[in-house]
Amino acid sequence: MKTMRLMAGLLVLVPGLTQAEGSVTLYGLIDAGVGYEKVKFKGDSQSRFSGVQGVSSGSRFGMRGTEDLGDGLRAVFTLEAGFGPLNGSSLQGGRLFGRQATVGLDSDTWGRLEFGRQTNMASKLMGQIDPFS
Repeated sequence: MKTMRLMAGLLVLVPGLTQAEGSVTLYGLIDAGVGYEKVKFKGDSQSRFSGVQGVSSGSRFGMRGTEDLGDGLRAVFTLEAGFGPLNGSSLQGGRLFGRQATVGLDSDTWGRLEFGRQTNMASKLMGQIDPFS
């Protein structure tokens, strides 16, 4: 009987939970190319074409989201993982979401405060004007 009451209580709460004002964005980047090498040694030479990864900024996939808490305050999160596009291996020492994993608060009046594994301050500032970012 107690489980029926619990289930009924949860069903009453579900419609309110689905009305949330939040957003989640999935994103990614594949950074791969073709490389050419030619080696000369004592009059002999060899050359080859091969796939290369991490040419500009590294391959990644991730998700970032916000949840409106009211009065200009939002909860924010970012989860980002790096991978090798040639074989699909996980980068950053095999850690899931090893590139970036943050959670924080964003306010219209006070700014943003985030905790977790994140990029350094120079990358955040220069990334806005870097043409390759």
